[in-house]
Amino acid sequence: MINPKAITLGEKKLFESYIGKTENSTLNFTTLFIWAASGNIKYDIVDDCLVLFFYGRRGVSCTYPKGNGDKKAVSEKLYAYMKEKSSKARFILMSEEEAAECKEIFGKKVDVRPDPDNADYVYESESLITLKGKKLHQKRNHLNAFLNAYDFQYERLTSENKEECIALFQNWLYVVKENTAGFSEHATMCLLEHMDELHDVMFGGIRIDGKLVAFSAGEAITDDMALIHMEYGNTEIRGVFNAMNQQFVMHEWKDYSYINREEDMGLPGLRKAKLAYRPVKMIEKYIAEEIEA
Repeated sequence: MINPKAITLGEKKLFESYIGKTENSTLNFTTLFIWAASGNIKYDIVDDCLVLFFYGRRGVSCTYPKGNGDKKAVSEKLYAYMKEKSSKARFILMSEEEAAECKEIFGKKVDVRPDPDNADYVYESESLITLKGKKLHQKRNHLNAFLNAYDFQYERLTSENKEECIALFQNWLYVVKENTAGFSEHATMCLLEHMDELHDVMFGGIRIDGKLVAFSAGEAITDDMALIHMEYGNTEIRGVFNAMNQQFVMHEWKDYSYINREEDMGLPGLRKAKLAYRPVKMIEKYIAEEIEA
């Protein structure tokens, strides 16, 4: 029987035992926990396989089963479950290998394709620190404008800074409220409210004249890659986001070769901004969707 459940902090070790270390930002436990705050993500253990359930306008979609169970049998159960709950079955966020397995199981019943809106942007940490090269000159100009204009301090933040972070985030949200399509206030607030419980997540901030003007949060997801969960700043200060990006990587993640800055969710503005930092690679994800008869 399939019985999706809420994701709580208590499931962290359980999830990691099934998923392990992964470059896929969406399958990171912190990511799942904070986005599940809106109630749109649940999980279940089906015949010794971990399955994630994503709820949206199209009904429910599932991840490909992860674990030591019979993936073919579990996938067939999930397929039937999704057909019952939605207009069509959809497996999402799959690796290329999982997509191939899914295609082998369901054959002509599904259309398997890349999902570019959910592909992760990955950068070399050294590039984000130095911003060297002609292609990054605009980013470098914004950074230099900030460095030359302000006497600032970088600071590692803790749960003692929670209220400052929340105030800065809420101010950012008020300023950009007309341009927040695809954004979840629940996810950010969940992460900030649980700063002292999410032990793997590192927080860093920038102060000017003692006032917090930007902060970022991230964590190591593999031995050589860190994931940036969020980044906010005072939009009136030129270059503050460029500086936060650079300072956070330089102070906390310089020993990691790669920085994952998540997907663009298909938003043109966000895609343009992420491409402007010149990703070195993408973490591709795949969909397998039932073909209508």
